[in-house]
Amino acid sequence: MASRVFDLIGQEELRQATTVELIASENFVSSDVLRAVGSCLTNKYSEGYPAHRAMGNQGRYYGGCHIVDELEEYCVSKWKEVFSTDYHVNVQPHSGSSANLAAYMALLQPGDTVLSMSLSNGGHLTHGSPVNFSGRLYDLHFYDVDDDGFIDYDGMERMALALRPKLIIAGASAYSRTIDFARFAAAAQEVGACFMVDMAHIAGLVAAGEHPSPFGLADVITTTTHKTLRGPRGGLIFCRPELAKKVDSAVFPGTQGGPLQHVIAGKAVAAEEALTPAFRAYARSVVANCRAMAAEFMAMGYRVVTGGTDNHLFLLDLTDTGLTGKEVQEELDRCGIRHTGVFADSADYRRNHPLRIEHCGLRIALVNYTYGTNGMPVPAGTVVNRIDTVRMAADLAAVRREGADFIVACMHWGNEYERRENASQRTLAAFLRRHGADVVVGGHPHVVQPWQADSTHVVLYSLGNLVSNQRRRYTDGGLVARIEALRYPDGRRSYRLEPLPVWVALPRYRILPPEAADTAALPDAYALFRRDLRELTGKDL
Repeated sequence: MASRVFDLIGQEELRQATTVELIASENFVSSDVLRAVGSCLTNKYSEGYPAHRAMGNQGRYYGGCHIVDELEEYCVSKWKEVFSTDYHVNVQPHSGSSANLAAYMALLQPGDTVLSMSLSNGGHLTHGSPVNFSGRLYDLHFYDVDDDGFIDYDGMERMALALRPKLIIAGASAYSRTIDFARFAAAAQEVGACFMVDMAHIAGLVAAGEHPSPFGLADVITTTTHKTLRGPRGGLIFCRPELAKKVDSAVFPGTQGGPLQHVIAGKAVAAEEALTPAFRAYARSVVANCRAMAAEFMAMGYRVVTGGTDNHLFLLDLTDTGLTGKEVQEELDRCGIRHTGVFADSADYRRNHPLRIEHCGLRIALVNYTYGTNGMPVPAGTVVNRIDTVRMAADLAAVRREGADFIVACMHWGNEYERRENASQRTLAAFLRRHGADVVVGGHPHVVQPWQADSTHVVLYSLGNLVSNQRRRYTDGGLVARIEALRYPDGRRSYRLEPLPVWVALPRYRILPPEAADTAALPDAYALFRRDLRELTGKDL
């Protein structure tokens, strides 16, 4: 029987295969990890711990666990090997958040004082956000980063001395520099606090020697097994041997029931992979690639927080760029203006690509593609239609099969401020026409470019600017194109183009058509705009 579930899984596989993920929390697991997580171990319940566990709680609450006992102990041994540690390891946490919850329960009482990095400074939700259990159960205080984005170690030490917290936490979900674990450990020792490290983001780099290790310094270390470790979604807790009983009790029965043995199997596979030379080479490449990417953004004029990166992520300061693409999209949605080409997520993509409109009994399909995003980063989860002729041909064929009467292709292309289309635009326009596009509408150059039109097709290479405050020559106006489309009983279609030049009068952004010249006293810039259009097109529009 066909299942909607597997259809959706297939769609997600396609999305992952055809997009570039720039989410620092995500990674791609190996086929062996997938095989382990999808195995028959899913069927096995195993509350408790292996019967012969050397430390912590002992014994299972279910029978038939002798095989999963061996599996779990093997997983523990491999993770000790990965990090070259004699720390106790609990491999049962379902996630990094679950691991942090259990660690707090093992170390703290409700109301105890904790010093950590705030979410807004790059910390994690479970490091004391007021909407999270951590902020609701404990007395959280936060050290800061300085104006350049670096951890303020001096400030952290002053706060530790003043607050004398029960626990100090190091680690972050959005911090691009090396963390000085030794300095945190010294501060914790001075005030008698426990020291915990959440290394979820950098664990793979620690394993490969690309980031200093917290082992030997921290009392408790938590991590996820995905992110830079490339394992299944899950968590781990490492602790000094004397804390083993408390940590194990906090995981089960304190915060969880039965462990997910199929995920523990995937964690074991990931540990085996992390011990290989290939993994170490991979981690080196992650850091090198991230530094190269950050350098490219800086070369384009973007401000990278801290001026670079030491790990797998970097942060862009976009405070001076105005609206984000997501904000524009949300505003269009609020106003009821339909749009395509940029999508909030994969569900939005499926709903609005292609964009289908019915008007006067005609079925119109709109597709939208871009050469890029002008160097601006695409927010996580957002889908952007890039110019890809294979994909474009498939899209156009699909809407023709659906019975679209007219297909309009909107293109973000060309060279900014060039008044003539380039060879790439002409080639793409011909490609779109061959594959069924009836009308091609271009943008991006910010100036009007020529057009081609006859009874069988229309190509507008660039409409220039409509609502714009650009005042340099050729940029202070654009075109509004009125296209009359006819469909005949025999299936033929014909088009008639009526381009209307418009000019933006400031202030108040009044859009003026040509006849305004006869009714208003306008600056010389308006007359110059009209003259430039006549010279470009050879017509008095």
